[in-house]
Amino acid sequence: MTSEDPAGQAAAEPRRVSGRLIFAMVLVAIVLVFALVNLEDARVDFVFGQVTLPVFFVIAIPAFLGFGAGELVSHHRVTRRRKHAS
Repeated sequence: MTSEDPAGQAAAEPRRVSGRLIFAMVLVAIVLVFALVNLEDARVDFVFGQVTLPVFFVIAIPAFLGFGAGELVSHHRVTRRRKHAS
């Protein structure tokens, strides 16, 4: 049962913030603070060469790639569970 406002539209129910979202936000904040404190340059060696980048990028880029990969795996797992449940 949803309540309606005077215009006859369903009132939006407040969204609950999950513990997972809070944990992710805290983790992102920690990584950003740590990365912003480390602004010196660092040499990164690859198989095909080397590059000099601020430590900020050396920390932030892999962290965000890891968050993205985790989100993709999580989304895939949820989608697969829903598919098998129906």
